[in-house]
Amino acid sequence: MENKTTQDDRNSISHIGQNTMVIFDWDDTLLEIGDHLVESQYQACEYMKEQSQQYTFANHWEYPSKSTLKKHIGQRFRETIVPTIFPDLDIHNALQKKWLDELVCRFRKLYSKTSKKMYRGAYPMLQHLKESGYCLAIATNKSRDLLEIELKDNKVDNSFFSYIVCADDEVVEKLYKPHPRMIDTIQKSSPEFVYYVMVGDRDSDIVAAKNSLKASQTKTIAITTTQQAFSAKPDRYLKMASRITDNLLKELLKGRQVK
Repeated sequence: MENKTTQDDRNSISHIGQNTMVIFDWDDTLLEIGDHLVESQYQACEYMKEQSQQYTFANHWEYPSKSTLKKHIGQRFRETIVPTIFPDLDIHNALQKKWLDELVCRFRKLYSKTSKKMYRGAYPMLQHLKESGYCLAIATNKSRDLLEIELKDNKVDNSFFSYIVCADDEVVEKLYKPHPRMIDTIQKSSPEFVYYVMVGDRDSDIVAAKNSLKASQTKTIAITTTQQAFSAKPDRYLKMASRITDNLLKELLKGRQVK
């Protein structure tokens, strides 16, 4: 007669899909943005450098190189990157606030014109997981309007994902990844799930998941398309998200003790 514990474990594993939510980062995890983001930020900064007659206060500022901007991939442009690379910026000064608004507007316009596609195999992978019973979600530091454009361009209906949390959503309150607020929001909205899996290409994704409200019920998968070293020690490394399968998730989650 088969050991009862073993049978219970197998039953639990067979229902993992129905009990699990898989949360994906978007940029460079599912969507191949390549150099589009950095190039758009760089060109926007170069454009503002040329506006020296209108914004004389910025003439002595050091404008960033592409390599500098690459160090900030995954961060919010207006709220995090610009204040970091332009430390003398005073957003309480009306003229400097106008400079910032024009810079961000230029960046968004340039970025929106670029053609960005999901990684090959990413959408079939998502379909496979959905058909296997998994609930899918997105937690991204990107603005919602840009994400929705990219979902539409890639012929992905918003309803394909049960939960989508973006950095400019009111509930996030400007607490972007690596802060766990986005993951917490999804977990609070889906208390029926036993397991959560966070999939991302940045340390910030892994750190956010490991500090979330249900960290003890959460596993992490690091996608190494853009970053090879992860200080947060993810549970699994993959070269691309398209390699995620039902069997891989079951192997990742089986035998997990839920606290």
